[in-house]
Amino acid sequence: MIFRPFYFALLLICAPGSAHATTPKEQYNMETREAADRYAEDMAICKEESDRKKRAQCAKVAKDAKMKSLGEALARLGKAPKVNAAK
Repeated sequence: MIFRPFYFALLLICAPGSAHATTPKEQYNMETREAADRYAEDMAICKEESDRKKRAQCAKVAKDAKMKSLGEALARLGKAPKVNAAK
């Protein structure tokens, strides 16, 4: 259980540059899907923990990592240059 938070942090560091999207909104959507997928994987790991307190701590770390990832994605979306689509 000690090394699991390390793996969460490693996933956060490695995942954002793993794919390429063409628009800021597509990038944001991709990052939110990745965050949701990582959260589901992390929760599956947490459910394997037999100790209730450790399981709760694991779930908290997973949720915090997800919220941080979503916040960073939203911040990047807000900093993205506005593009006016010609119609």
